Amino acid sequence: YQLNKNILPEIGHYKINALKKLHIQDLANKECEEYNLASKTIKNDIKLISAILEKGIEWELLQSNVAHKVAIPNNKNKPKKEQEIYNNEEIKLLFDALDKEENPFKTMVYVSFYTGARRGEVLALRWKDIDFENNIIKIQQNKVRTVNGTTFKDTKNKRSREFVAPEVLMKRLKEFYNNQDKEEL
Repeated sequence: YQLNKNILPEIGHYKINALKKLHIQDLANKECEEYNLASKTIKNDIKLISAILEKGIEWELLQSNVAHKVAIPNNKNKPKKEQEIYNNEEIKLLFDALDKEENPFKTMVYVSFYTGARRGEVLALRWKDIDFENNIIKIQQNKVRTVNGTTFKDTKNKRSREFVAPEVLMKRLKEFYNNQDKEEL
C-alpha cells in the first residue's frame, strides 16, 4: 500500500540504478507540500525506500543508498487532529449501551473511558496493576498483535502511568474481580 500510494507513481519510472538522491528529496518535499502528509508518514516512506535500496546494495545491484540522509521536511501546514470529546448526552448513551454488554468488554470500555488508556494498554492490565485500597490503576505495558498471536511490549511512550480512578470505576472493577480469573483482567 505504502509503495503504491505515493512512491511508485512519483519515482517508480526510474530504474533502480538511475535513482538519485535528488529524486528522493523531491518525493519527500512533494509529499509534504502537495499531498500534505505528516512528517512521520514521509519519514516512513523514505525508510521504506532506503530499505529497498539497502537490499539492492546487498545483492550488489547498487553501490550506495541514495535515500540515506534525505532531509525530512517538517509539515507545518498539517493541522493537528482535534480530539473529539463526548458530551453528557453521548456519555449517557454509551453507558446505557454498556449496561447491555457482557464482561470483559464492558469493564474494558469503562477502564478506557475513565483513564484514557489505549486499547492495548487496557488489554495488558493485570489485577496486580490495580490498587483497590488507594483507587490507583497502573498502566505498565501494552498488548500487541503479532503474526504468532499477541505479546506484551512497552507502552507507546515507554513510560508507565498511574491513574487515580473514580469510585464508580473501582466498584465495577471489584465486581468483575470477584467473578473472574485472578491473574488477568
